[in-house]
Amino acid sequence: MMLKTNLHLVLLSCIALPGAMALSYSTAIASKPNATPPSATPPITVQAIQTNDCARIQAGMTRVLKLRVNRTTAQFTDDITPAQGTACQLSVSTTGRNFPSIADLIGPLNRMLSRQGWVGDNRYAANGPEGAIAGYRKANSVVVLNIQSSLANSVICPDNVPIATCYQQAQPEEIIYRITLQAARQN
Repeated sequence: MMLKTNLHLVLLSCIALPGAMALSYSTAIASKPNATPPSATPPITVQAIQTNDCARIQAGMTRVLKLRVNRTTAQFTDDITPAQGTACQLSVSTTGRNFPSIADLIGPLNRMLSRQGWVGDNRYAANGPEGAIAGYRKANSVVVLNIQSSLANSVICPDNVPIATCYQQAQPEEIIYRITLQAARQN
């Protein structure tokens, strides 16, 4: 059984860890037949924030974006803490006609959340031409904001051209943004 577990770890480490790290990690595990795998932290259970708190964020997003924001409850996984459960999910789609760049979306949403008492958590921060992620905390709650951008099917982006160049050359209505905000609290 230990050999099978080690084999799974070797395979998983090759998938999840970058190149040289995966090789050195998997070699270390494989060279120690009785090695025990690192213990995984059990996930924290979370649930959607209170309805009135979610509605407050929804109203803020609606005001800032000047768009109708949909609200649902969705499955939530937070790989940073780690946490699993459900979250209040707010979502909306728009185009580059309303917002020329991702920065034009994330800046106002960041300010709105800050005014509501949410504090940025840089562990979530990531951005690029095709999206941005930001995280915020307040007491025992977390908000994860995910902005994904894509180009309309009518835009042809050759493989030898950087994606950022294709975004710069696209017409505003050919840039599509999907904004999803998930808010959960620890039980």
